[in-house]
Amino acid sequence: MPTTNSSEPDPLTKRLLNIEITLNDVESSIKIHYRRLRENLLEIIHGLEAEFPIKTKEDREKRAMAFYTLKWMLQGPAVLFSLGMNGPAIVDLHGYIEQYAVRDASFYLSGGSQPQRQAIRRLLEHHSLRDLAIVMEGLQVWDKSDRRLVENLTELRNTLAHKNPRKISNLLLSGKPVKHFSEIDRAAQNIDFPKLYAKCARLLVKSYETFRQSRVKGSKSDV
Repeated sequence: MPTTNSSEPDPLTKRLLNIEITLNDVESSIKIHYRRLRENLLEIIHGLEAEFPIKTKEDREKRAMAFYTLKWMLQGPAVLFSLGMNGPAIVDLHGYIEQYAVRDASFYLSGGSQPQRQAIRRLLEHHSLRDLAIVMEGLQVWDKSDRRLVENLTELRNTLAHKNPRKISNLLLSGKPVKHFSEIDRAAQNIDFPKLYAKCARLLVKSYETFRQSRVKGSKSDV
């Protein structure tokens, strides 16, 4: 009976060590999502259209600003979603909203003064998005419903970033246990990302509107 050479790797190990096979396997997975990339981007655009219906000239300006956020301010999360990566997209979206909140809150609290703005920004950078939402509500840039949105976004972000099976089970799977970590990414697909993205875009649009109104008031007071 022939003996097995102990130095010979098993078939699975051989396959994993074959760089070409590994590349092809990963590439095939990416291509599945790549074929739907344009459709997924359209889902985000339709989400923005639903969140920003046009009835007046002002509505048209708000939608234009929402599309601006997609093109220039929140493109990273949109691309991740388009590639089928809902979990990383939500973590990235949270990070962007947090940094824009730091930027805008420091501007409003400083009255536009550059030295004060930098000092306040350094202080705010140590606070969470939940804390920043309270500040933005106090400044009347955001409201209570915006703060609740931020709390939900933060809970989603923390659950997905830390890949906590118990929290993912309760939050995304109606209590069904997570048997394997690979199920976490699939569970993230249950989140209506285009709707969440559109509501986050509204936070930025609200902040921009407040900034624009403050500039108008400032120019009138100079007259």
